[in-house]
Amino acid sequence: MIVLFEILKIVVGLLIGFMLGSYLPSYFKQKGKNLATVEDIGKITQLQEEVKNVFHSSLEEQKSELNAKLEELKHQQNKLLKDYELYTVKRFEYYPEFYKEIQWSISNVKSLRGMRTTIDFGKLSKTEIDTFMTEKQFMEIEKNQILAYWDNDIESAKNILDSRLKKIEYNEAQQSYFDANNFYLLNKMFFSNSVTKIGEELLTKISKLLTNYDPYLTITNVIEMMEENKGLLKEIKSLEAGLFSQMKAELSKSNKQKELVSSS
Repeated sequence: MIVLFEILKIVVGLLIGFMLGSYLPSYFKQKGKNLATVEDIGKITQLQEEVKNVFHSSLEEQKSELNAKLEELKHQQNKLLKDYELYTVKRFEYYPEFYKEIQWSISNVKSLRGMRTTIDFGKLSKTEIDTFMTEKQFMEIEKNQILAYWDNDIESAKNILDSRLKKIEYNEAQQSYFDANNFYLLNKMFFSNSVTKIGEELLTKISKLLTNYDPYLTITNVIEMMEENKGLLKEIKSLEAGLFSQMKAELSKSNKQKELVSSS
């Protein structure tokens, strides 16, 4: 019995030893792994939060920059639209005005030659002639000279009067050209390239014709001058028609664009 008891003690001791030597180290090792895994998960979670915060902050910063750029683009777009509207509105205002100035200039320059309606000054009294010259803004020295001739040499008086009237008409035509040219120079920034080109060429031809019609111009070859003026008048007529067609086409196109914008 004693021997059996001793054998049981030995077996139990061996089992306990085996457990202490094999199972318990594995248990504590796994336990350590579990603790390490929990700590790693905590660190990973913390890193994830930090990355999320950095990403969110960066995202917000980029959104802010994009919004700022978007607002700038909107501002530029609005400015371009306003500029376009300004140019369109100005064209509707300035095209007809420029064409009117051109028409007036051409009419005044062309009236310097050809059939002219003149007054029969021989049928007017000296007082009526004086009033007429005052209305035409004759200089006093010219008025006195003509009136001095009127009683004794009416033909000389009439020649001086007619010469002065031609100069006045020329000055009026010249002024109408200056008005058209000045209007063009001041407002061509609102004109299209096509209208600018036609307008400039047309004004150049009008200026040349005006110079040729100067009553004090000495002409060496009358026939050559007449041929040149005939060619200028033909070119002016063609350019005038071209200017009208170009302006009409552009204004019509602008109207259609305005209708599209209004309906959208």
